[in-house]
Amino acid sequence: MGERFLIIKIGAIGDVAMAIPMLGAIRQRHPQAHITWLCGQVPAPLLEIAQDIDELVVVNEQYLFGRSIRDRARAIAAVWAKLFGRRYDAVYVCHSDSRYKILTWSAWRKATYSFGEGRQGPLAGRHHTFEYIRLVSREDGPFANRNFPAARLNVPPKPDWMHESLSVIVAPGGGQNARRTDSLRRWPIEHYVELATRLIQQGSKVIVVGAKSDGHLRLAFQNLPVIDLIGHTTLPQLLGVVAAADAVVSHDTSLIHLTNLVETPLVALFGPTPMASFLFPRKAAYGIWGGEGLACRPCYDGREFYSCPRNVCMESISVDLVLSKISELLNKRAVTELVSPDGVEPSAL
Repeated sequence: MGERFLIIKIGAIGDVAMAIPMLGAIRQRHPQAHITWLCGQVPAPLLEIAQDIDELVVVNEQYLFGRSIRDRARAIAAVWAKLFGRRYDAVYVCHSDSRYKILTWSAWRKATYSFGEGRQGPLAGRHHTFEYIRLVSREDGPFANRNFPAARLNVPPKPDWMHESLSVIVAPGGGQNARRTDSLRRWPIEHYVELATRLIQQGSKVIVVGAKSDGHLRLAFQNLPVIDLIGHTTLPQLLGVVAAADAVVSHDTSLIHLTNLVETPLVALFGPTPMASFLFPRKAAYGIWGGEGLACRPCYDGREFYSCPRNVCMESISVDLVLSKISELLNKRAVTELVSPDGVEPSAL
């Protein structure tokens, strides 16, 4: 058997999605490795379709982050029981808080790597995916390798109802996890409704997605012929819909990170959070950072937001601007489908 590695990443769906490329980086260096991932219950369905994970160890994040000492102890003890006596060549703790290392106390390991050793991280201004890759590669600086295999996921096939007209996904909710709700990141719901209205007028099919906790937002679209998937999909099913869509529009929430995994064209909207840290640099992805000129932007320190009474930065992003970026993305996608990478028309090959 090859080397054994343990990844500890327990955060929200978006955080876990940004860490998934670590798997390709490990496989690139250790093709026969056995990889275990310690995760929370919420993102577990996403990791279950990752081909490079050999084993999932799932912890109850509600207990782990709860106020009750008994609940926290119960969650930690359950992990210790799972990992007891195991041997790992390396453990990667994908959190700045070094207390996550407590979860591995019952296992033996040659080395443990975390952001808390030597240099705090992920560093502000860098996309978190590259910071997770740094844990695996131990490389940094101008010559660090940023090329790594794409995530290998068993994405569900395209739904039968997604055909003919262009499909654009909008995600008006989100911005919450087991520990807090970050409503400051959200683009105003009335902007999403106007965007949906105009897309439908242009002949596009609009799909509204979100978690069950976003159910109250569907009322805003009740007079529009949208496809309402709020709370109606599993994580893998949602990923399949995203992979089949022509474009996605979302503020800074987990959907932008899921979209990056399947490389669907994306318009991502930012305000309080730094765009460079959360918008993966790839083709067919536009980032719009609202609030230019505001002295308070960004107001997110990696853990908390400033107590702001009104997210003017997000309000400043116009529907016209978002529509123009969607149009540019769709036009670029059409060109990409017709022209090969070397610029030669397919008919001439």
